[in-house]
Amino acid sequence: HDALPIFRSEIGDGQPRLPIVRLEGAPGGTLTVEVADEVHERKEGLSRRNTLKSGHGMVFLFPEPGTYGFWMHEMRFPIDIVYLREGVVTQVFPRVSAPLPGGVPTSVEPEKPADAVLELYAGEAGQRGIT
Repeated sequence: HDALPIFRSEIGDGQPRLPIVRLEGAPGGTLTVEVADEVHERKEGLSRRNTLKSGHGMVFLFPEPGTYGFWMHEMRFPIDIVYLREGVVTQVFPRVSAPLPGGVPTSVEPEKPADAVLELYAGEAGQRGIT
């Protein structure tokens, strides 16, 4: 396989950006995803961001498969959380809500081990046929 080009992106809301890759063969068309592969990057994720554009997301890469839980701490918009193992979808949590101000963040945990998690704006996984 050819290496995917990695570059940095500035989206304009003042948030620091991680390296990004364009996934040309993604279901439903090209996806541009930020890559979170360090512990501090995975912890921060999309927290405190204002939005996520259609066709964009964040992928969390883990050094080994596990049942990694995710929570909506300081999230400002709903997302789809897609768990993968070796590139195959193992579970999708659609339309996970952002917490209300002062509310308890929603959390999810997969039933099977995964080595990557993809976050997309709520509803986009379904629109792309990711199930």
